[in-house]
Amino acid sequence: NFRSRQEVIDCVNAVFRRVMGQDLGKVEYDESHYLNLGNADYPASPGNLNQPELILGYNDSKKVLEEAISDDEFEAYLVADRIRRLLDHGKVYDVKQKEYRKVEPRDIAILCRSLRKVAPVIHDALEARKIPSYIMNKSGYYNSNEVENVLSYLEVLENPLQDIPMAAVLHSKLFHLSEDDLAEIVIEYEEESFGQAVLDYARDHAAEEMDPVVLFYREYDALRKLMHDIPLHEVILHILKTNGYQDYIRSMPGGQVRAANLDKLVDLAINFEHSGGVGVVSFVDYIHRLKEFDVDEGDAELLGEDANCVKIMTIHKSKGLEFPIVFLSGIKDRFSGKASRKNLLVSADYGLSLAKVTGRFKVKSKCLYDKAVLYLMNKEDLGEELRVLYVAMTRAKEKLIFTGIISKDDYDKLQIGTHRDRLTYAERSLAKSYYDWLKLGLGDDSNVAYDVYETNSFEEGQKFDKESESIVYENVKELLKEKGSFQKILKKNLEVKSEDKDKDQVHLKGKYSVSELKHQAMILRFENDEKVE
Repeated sequence: NFRSRQEVIDCVNAVFRRVMGQDLGKVEYDESHYLNLGNADYPASPGNLNQPELILGYNDSKKVLEEAISDDEFEAYLVADRIRRLLDHGKVYDVKQKEYRKVEPRDIAILCRSLRKVAPVIHDALEARKIPSYIMNKSGYYNSNEVENVLSYLEVLENPLQDIPMAAVLHSKLFHLSEDDLAEIVIEYEEESFGQAVLDYARDHAAEEMDPVVLFYREYDALRKLMHDIPLHEVILHILKTNGYQDYIRSMPGGQVRAANLDKLVDLAINFEHSGGVGVVSFVDYIHRLKEFDVDEGDAELLGEDANCVKIMTIHKSKGLEFPIVFLSGIKDRFSGKASRKNLLVSADYGLSLAKVTGRFKVKSKCLYDKAVLYLMNKEDLGEELRVLYVAMTRAKEKLIFTGIISKDDYDKLQIGTHRDRLTYAERSLAKSYYDWLKLGLGDDSNVAYDVYETNSFEEGQKFDKESESIVYENVKELLKEKGSFQKILKKNLEVKSEDKDKDQVHLKGKYSVSELKHQAMILRFENDEKVE
């Protein structure tokens, strides 16, 4: 192996000599298959600099925090926290310069079995720590914040009475209105829809030239009059110039990718026009249909190997690549077990097998042959998972870090490593996740260091900010649905803030989470129901 340091190689050999065999994985991983150091350029590691790490979290937040965080959020926090410390204090060896240098974001890759659920959460956690990152995927483009903001503006240009797009545009970095600003508009024009309230507010306060709503209306009105006389892509370019939005996007963490996503949106508009599409209304409708039928795209592909950001990708996508530091995240995620959910099993080796359906209630059951085929197919799937794990671990050049969130049962029975040379077939074949192999495969010879973090070991201020722009967009959506109730809450809050007479009410906050608003809305409804009774 000419890619990896001895510490990575030892870790790989330690795991796979215990878990891979001819009976599972179809490779008898013995000394004839061990990886051997092929790169003699690496100097000896100073201290534990390149020691493999196993970072586990035990999520007990429901007991210690007012608002529990999910396992994905907790793991994302652990990953982002470790990367922040690596960037601040870590070092990697520069083979070309023949010396150690400071770790940069480009040196790090985060590998996951699937990106759909966890990648955006990790991306937000990194962004909260000012760490640029890039999700190397083929979906999620239309839901990226910068693209969603522009699409919302196009929807407002098409029809300003759409409440949610209007709230999203005003609250975005295009116009920077706060949640309190939006609330005051709703309260002042409580009989109107939100979109109409914004238009009325702008007209009634037209004399206040520096009012952000008036500034918005001026930009919006000018562009709405112009949009019928210019091509669609020029409308989008006008939006990007609004209040320096494009420059702001470039200055954000991961700004290169964000700016490229906006350039890609302009290209999509040009292609739409070339294919016969005309106007903002048609383009917005076209994008809605793409979303409706899950025809998505990935972020703009502008990154080369030297782009200075953390790469987040699937293990499959990482094949053939190498990175100085590799995080293998989600090691506790369960294997898919796709074969067990199918009524028809198809195997090149074992033929076809159908589930048995009996009785007028169509009860499904598996015959003996069906169970045998399912067992053999699951065994093949486990062998494939072993090979995928091997690919992930061998992407690392200098340091390998595993992360996952364990259950209470795992926490109570925590045992890492074994002195045995090979795990039993039962131990290996009953694995439900990579963790089940790693917890015993990482024996003493792997030299792995492991830590277990509990949610109650972190202070509230250490949690990453979940109030990201995309979260706020969803908050506004929910608040608008709860319009009648949250108006009462906001009125009550603003009265207390302005009068400041009732000292018992000073604990009321100027900002509420969606869950708090819903809770208070329920109380208000309950009180109203009691009055009616």
